[in-house]
Amino acid sequence: MRIIPRTRLLRSPWGISTILYVAVAVTAQYLPLANDLHYEFAALIAMTASLVAGLTVIARMPRFVRGAPPAFAPARSGGDIAFASLLSMIPLGVALIASLFKMNCGLWEGIAWYLTLVPASALISGVIGACGATITGRRWLAALLFLALWCGSMARGAYEALAGPHIFLYAWQAGFFPGGSWDAELPIPALLLGYRAVHLAAAGSLLFVLGQIRILRGGSTESRNIPAVWVIAGGTAVALALVGMRSEIGLTRSTEWLRAELGDSLRTRMATIYYNAPTTDSLDLWRAANLADFYLAEHAHTLGIPQDSVERVCIYLYASPAEEKRMVGTASAAFTKPWARSVNMTFGDVGSTLRHELVHVMMARYGNPLGISISQGMLEGSAVALENSFGWHTLHEYAAAMYRLKMAPPVEEIMSIGGFSLHRASMSYVLAGSFSQWLIATYGIDRYCSAFAWGTFESAYGRSLHDLSEQYGTFIRTYSSSVDAATMRHLFGGGSFFLQKCLRRIGTLNARGYEAIAEERYDRALERFSASLAEGINYTARVGVIRSLAALGRYQVLLDSFTEYSHDTASYPLLPYLIEQGDARWARGDTANAARLYDSVLRLQINAPTSLRAASRLYFIDAGDSLRSVMRTYFTRLMPVAQRIILLDQALTLATPHQRSILALMRATLTVNRTPLTSLVLAAPMFQAPRDTVQASDGRHAGGPRSTLWTELTDAYAVRLSDAGIFASRCRECTQAGSELAAFIAFICERFSSPRFTAIGIPASSRADDLFALNRMREQRAFMAYLSHNEIRP
Repeated sequence: MRIIPRTRLLRSPWGISTILYVAVAVTAQYLPLANDLHYEFAALIAMTASLVAGLTVIARMPRFVRGAPPAFAPARSGGDIAFASLLSMIPLGVALIASLFKMNCGLWEGIAWYLTLVPASALISGVIGACGATITGRRWLAALLFLALWCGSMARGAYEALAGPHIFLYAWQAGFFPGGSWDAELPIPALLLGYRAVHLAAAGSLLFVLGQIRILRGGSTESRNIPAVWVIAGGTAVALALVGMRSEIGLTRSTEWLRAELGDSLRTRMATIYYNAPTTDSLDLWRAANLADFYLAEHAHTLGIPQDSVERVCIYLYASPAEEKRMVGTASAAFTKPWARSVNMTFGDVGSTLRHELVHVMMARYGNPLGISISQGMLEGSAVALENSFGWHTLHEYAAAMYRLKMAPPVEEIMSIGGFSLHRASMSYVLAGSFSQWLIATYGIDRYCSAFAWGTFESAYGRSLHDLSEQYGTFIRTYSSSVDAATMRHLFGGGSFFLQKCLRRIGTLNARGYEAIAEERYDRALERFSASLAEGINYTARVGVIRSLAALGRYQVLLDSFTEYSHDTASYPLLPYLIEQGDARWARGDTANAARLYDSVLRLQINAPTSLRAASRLYFIDAGDSLRSVMRTYFTRLMPVAQRIILLDQALTLATPHQRSILALMRATLTVNRTPLTSLVLAAPMFQAPRDTVQASDGRHAGGPRSTLWTELTDAYAVRLSDAGIFASRCRECTQAGSELAAFIAFICERFSSPRFTAIGIPASSRADDLFALNRMREQRAFMAYLSHNEIRP
């Protein structure tokens, strides 16, 4: 038996390949996301294999002999390719061994991802390397050809992802890249399986062609398989013809394909909106069109850009997250490509996200060649600063509370390259936005724009990022902030999304659980969320458990679950769901503790929709017995909208005039959101009733921002009541915005002497959410003024 010396083994292509695979696999155990055996690990190894296997096969070719034809026989190359592909399984062994010493999650899913991505990458890489070795007898030239093809194909895919409207990428090197907008759930796409099957077929065909080349070159007496050659040639021609159909197949998306698929468009003064008319509510389209121009004009004014010089923006709007996923590759987020001046989102995200995303487009003229900043802190901080809307408080108030509670790092860490993603997203966004607001207020917008592209603080401000961070820290630590500590930990506590363990496995189970909730299969949802919790504590699953138990009416189990969860030291993510705990108490007749829980949520001021839910329950829990009984059923039981309207109609017969105002508004909200456009004018009296009540009450109760807000809104939305479409649009704007409705409900509860509001002991004029209401009022007033001269009617 011949023993190969260790030094020769380490210098051989096989030894070097083994060392590289082990090194990459071990390093991956210390990288976020890649340290779990799932997609990220498999994709990293596939990329490695796509280089290592091909170069190893080339390194195994015989040395060049001048005057002799290339002697790299396919018989030998076939064995080398097979062995190089086999070596690519080494990292899987490393990952399996590592899994014995840490929490293992989704093992079989991870193995499936690995087998889908890695062997095919290694095999086709080895075949391409063998092709290069067959074309030329020189190793260096074969390696150069291989690397040129590797880089060229990656560049083509990257260009398609940059130039097209989508965010995903299909490439033989890694198989599939989902893009930079992360959906936690990541199943293996069916298209990827077909894509990899084609890769394997192509690799086999190329290997066969190499054999035919060897026969022709060597003058061998072996028979040539001419029919097979013609079959391969025909298959190649078909494959090349399909390249032009990559958008239709789904391997890429072109702008032309997306616009044709959506089918409809609306041109405004500064934007073009692409949408699908059969699935689009005309009110949603009205809202998107008018808000787009309003926000673009607002940002142009802030940045000192003449409106007539604003380049047109393309906005792609989708009826649902599923439609957005199918067309551009993500279901969980809106995203912008500033270099293409395009925005992608669902209609449901327009109210909450459009203003933010349009800042990215407007800042593109100050960015690097891609229209962005190399610093994610500058990129997102500019959008948050100009959007200037986050919860009940200002950005500076939230930032000051973070530093008061010692939750946040120095802002220079957030603004540094790569530092933004190391912390919870909400914390990074708010700190970057607060810092950006301070820079703009202190030094002006021009300096900020000049520093935007490359984060060049030194040249723009004459001082380093560290010095600016110290100056900002002095400012923000003296800033007054009264945000509750529990609310701060709910909004900003916890780590980065990318540092979560078992992210993909847990994300998959949770997504299946919420699919079951959407299908009203709550028992199945409980099973899936329980499986998710078995993988590790995660609050997305706990919320799913609470929602499922509430829908099933299993109130005692829900209360027991809350008791169990409260033993954790970090239960702040569940604060909004104290409302469900209150509902369970109320359903079981414990109104005192239910009211206490609702009041706790209201005091926390988590966000406007949560405050709305708590305030409306608090208002009716003190009603008379008959009305309270009806409203308890309304709030604590799952039922369709039609049944809710019947209950509200029943409650209206039992209510006092003031209570009827609230009930009429609640009924109008349900009606506006479910009634066809042609019938929406019927909602006018329902909105008129609470409006008249509020105006009448101003003579008996102290005025304030909430009163002014509601009067301003209803006056604006009541303009031209004879025009059903316009009135419906403005009613829809009011009810969808959510925050205005929350402010109104809170105003009603406070002005009508709800004891739980007066017990807080804070004068209405100094409450923090009054500032929120005032800001929203100013925005709505500006929007309505803009509409008076620039309204677009789709």
